[in-house]
Amino acid sequence: RLRNGLAGVDPEGIAQRVGASPLLQGLVDLAGELGIYLSIPFVEEADCEDGAAPGGKRLVYHNTVLLATPKGEVGAHYRKTHLWDHIDGCWCTAGNAPGIVDTEFGRLGLGICYDVHSLDELYAGRGLWLLLYSVAWYGDAVFGPTERWFRQDLAERY
Repeated sequence: RLRNGLAGVDPEGIAQRVGASPLLQGLVDLAGELGIYLSIPFVEEADCEDGAAPGGKRLVYHNTVLLATPKGEVGAHYRKTHLWDHIDGCWCTAGNAPGIVDTEFGRLGLGICYDVHSLDELYAGRGLWLLLYSVAWYGDAVFGPTERWFRQDLAERY
């Protein structure tokens, strides 16, 4: 649950399990019905892969995005790999693998928010055509941090 003495919303009760969530399956089915790709960001609940999670718990939570395909299938399942301690570092467990799917348009990779600092490491040499990048930043659209990241920092780095 929440770590580092930070307050917030506990993910228990709102987190979804891949393969067991009617909500997620409904969105994947919708992508198939509409014949579209659909990005589905959510809080994922999963069993701890290496024994016990922090505090002896057997569950972990991930900041996750699924990419549903026009065939009504999960094309990619990505867990955020680089956590921002001030926000999701207090409740979230980092993923450890890229999220890649080959589409009729080209190879697509997934990223989430603070991953921006490591996308080059995560996807170097993987031949991406497109990066689908899920963020929830806020601020002034012209002079705020969001504008700076997308117009300056990302352009200079990539």
